Amino acid sequence: EALRSVLLLPDRGDVQRVAERTVATVARELVDRWERMFGLLQAFREREGYANVPRRHEEDGEQLGAWLQRQRQLHKIGQL
Repeated sequence: EALRSVLLLPDRGDVQRVAERTVATVARELVDRWERMFGLLQAFREREGYANVPRRHEEDGEQLGAWLQRQRQLHKIGQL
């Protein structure tokens, strides 16, 4: 313990709390990104009348077609 304090190493509780905050932050960013892309898909469908987005289609600077293709792949293998 003395050596830990001299070397300024965090205790295990501190490391655990940082890890939990990091995981929570990354999870929130993933959810936010998914929701943004889904919103773009909804806007595309409303505007075009269909949701079969071409694979190379970009919407608002995002590669919506590639994202949708990946979501369909994940759904097909039971991961979405």
